[in-house]
Amino acid sequence: MELEYYIVYKPYQVLAQFKKDNPSQHSLLDLYDFPKGLIPIYPMDKDTEGLVLLTKDKTLSAFLHDAAYKALSTFYVQVEGIPTRNELQLMQDLFIKIDNRYNCTIKRITSLPEIPVRTPPIRYRKNVPTTWVSITVHERVSSKIRKVLASCNYPVLRMIKYYHCRLNAMNMSNGEVLILNKNDMYIGCGITPPSKAAPHISMPQRKNKFKKLKTKFVTKR
Repeated sequence: MELEYYIVYKPYQVLAQFKKDNPSQHSLLDLYDFPKGLIPIYPMDKDTEGLVLLTKDKTLSAFLHDAAYKALSTFYVQVEGIPTRNELQLMQDLFIKIDNRYNCTIKRITSLPEIPVRTPPIRYRKNVPTTWVSITVHERVSSKIRKVLASCNYPVLRMIKYYHCRLNAMNMSNGEVLILNKNDMYIGCGITPPSKAAPHISMPQRKNKFKKLKTKFVTKR
C-alpha cells in the first residue's frame, strides 16, 4: 500500500473527520477527494481552525501519539480582554500542572501573520477589547486550552492551530490541502525519516476543492 501524507487547513465549523453526524454539517470530505484509509492525526473540535495532519502511515501515527514524542504545537488564540504578564504565567503554570512532562509557553502576539478570514466572524463587544496570544503546548493538553483560559476569565473567541513542530499554516487558505512526500512529513514532525534519503523540504502540491464552497465559509476581504 502506498503511504500518503496530507496537511489540511481546516476552516471554522468543519469537522476534522470524514464522517458527518448529520447531512447539514461539513467534514474533510468537502475539502478534497481524499483516498480511503487516511488517519487524522490530532483531530480538533469543529470550532478550531488550522492544521490537520492526515496519513495512511500507521507507524508515523503511532509515533506521534506516543507519550515519548515531545514535539509541540502552537495555537494562535484570540481572547476577550487583555491578560497581564502574571495572568499569562498563571495560564502557563496551569497547563504544566495538567501534564508536567511537557513544556508550555504563552505570550502575547504583537504581530499576527496573515490568516484566513473566518465566517461567521467572531462576536465583538464594543467595550471589551480582545487580545491574540500564542500558546505552544503538547497535543496531549491542547484540548484543554479553551477550558484553562475560561477558568482565568479569558474566554476564547477564535483558535487557530498554526504550527505543529516544523509544519506551519503560513500562506495557506481556508480548506487548502498540501500533499507531502514521506521524507518531508517526517522532517516536518521533527522525526528522522526512515530512509537514507538526504533531508530536504520539497515544494508540496497544493489543492483546494474548498474554493468551490467558498461562499459558505469565507467572506471577501
